[in-house]
Amino acid sequence: MTRSIPLPMWVMVGAVAGILAGIVFGERTSALIPIGSAYAMMLQIAIYPYLLCSLLQGLGRLTPAMSRKLFGATWPAYVFVWFLTFGVIWLLAHAMPFPPSPTSLVPVSAQEKTDLLTVLIPANIFDALSRNYVPAVVVFALVYGIGIQSVERKETFLEILDAIRIASVKVWGWTVNFAPFGVFALFAGAAGTVQANQVGGLLVYFGLFIIGSVIVGFIVLPAILAVVAPISYREILKELQPGLVLTLATTLPVVSVPYVERLAQCITEQAGYPQTEETANVIKTTLSLGYVLAQLGNYFVYLFIFYAAYTSSTFLSLGQQLLLPLLTLLSSFGTPSSTIDSIVFLSKWLHLPGTTLDSYVETWTVTRYPQVLLSVMGFGFVTGVIPLIYFGKMTFHRLKNLAAVGAITLLLIAATIAAGIRFRPELFPHPSETVLTYTLTPELTRNVGVTVYPVGSRPRCPRNRSPVYRRFAPAAVYESATIRM
Repeated sequence: MTRSIPLPMWVMVGAVAGILAGIVFGERTSALIPIGSAYAMMLQIAIYPYLLCSLLQGLGRLTPAMSRKLFGATWPAYVFVWFLTFGVIWLLAHAMPFPPSPTSLVPVSAQEKTDLLTVLIPANIFDALSRNYVPAVVVFALVYGIGIQSVERKETFLEILDAIRIASVKVWGWTVNFAPFGVFALFAGAAGTVQANQVGGLLVYFGLFIIGSVIVGFIVLPAILAVVAPISYREILKELQPGLVLTLATTLPVVSVPYVERLAQCITEQAGYPQTEETANVIKTTLSLGYVLAQLGNYFVYLFIFYAAYTSSTFLSLGQQLLLPLLTLLSSFGTPSSTIDSIVFLSKWLHLPGTTLDSYVETWTVTRYPQVLLSVMGFGFVTGVIPLIYFGKMTFHRLKNLAAVGAITLLLIAATIAAGIRFRPELFPHPSETVLTYTLTPELTRNVGVTVYPVGSRPRCPRNRSPVYRRFAPAAVYESATIRM
């Protein structure tokens, strides 16, 4: 009986049970938080092995000549989907209030400044791995992947990389089986400590994530592919439908790979290009790289960072906002689970609270479904378009339909932003007393003692205090606290 219930249903049961436990037992459920954190850490185990092996194998299997020609066909498709995705997210983020000015006093030791070159250039790959500099690891894999192209007798090495890549997917499959327990622990801890004024913002984040995924994945990308390829919008979705259903059931985009490959073969055949060995190699290589570089759902980490910055009252400087899309892009390559390391890296870089990762995994219970569906549409789009550019078979037709899609997209985005601004006071209430939002970080309060006095009593003036303290000590204290440093 229990085996007939699909895993996503068990995950939802775990989430609901965790929420109920948090409501009933309150802050006592915080004892379960380490279990949820352990689940999030288990998801990180296979991220770097998969990412490194996928990029090294995908690039290393090419010859230098084929690599140069394929690069010329590849970069326009990737630049387009990246700009489209981040542009839509940036626009939709305007429906949320931007992070306020700083309200937290942070010690200088906690404000580590990370050099941008250190984050991007892996002078020491092991140091980059230990510090979780995901962009540097990606740059390392890209450089070495191109270098392997000129190496002779590399087949055995590429087979080893492929074996590690497949093993990483297996490890994720095992970890996902524990998702109901991890989700239960995370939701129980969150529901027991969540504040009522945070619920509205959470619902807005979910809504923006879903709307953005639908706009990019199921409106814009299929419409453009139907314009440049000899295939209709309906045929595209029909070819991908089995893969999308399997992906939705397992939350693993890898199960849709055969259907994406078949779509690319169908497009090249209808474009009039025969199925030669070169065609097969181009499609396989494009799909291999696209699976790592075009999982567009991963880049919605960009939206979560805006949400996390607001809820934690973390101010983002102009420089951080300008660099955020680039670092999100480089740190989110890979499978959906790669976003775990992306969150760890970005939260450290932006000095977000240590609970940011747990918050992301909690919301991931809902957002993972639109995330993986958008990812399938993303690498499906590039796998269909790049062979057409490579062989010079692109055509432009149905431009009127594309103009209509563009108008509908802009209207949806504008309506979403307008609705967010209209209901912002109800969904994102401001505290009535601004001074109460100011906090001290745990680094400053770890060894600080606090004594609370009843209403109306007068605390005894501590000895050896400065004249300024004695002069301005209150005659009556109302639920006051004396801090002993």
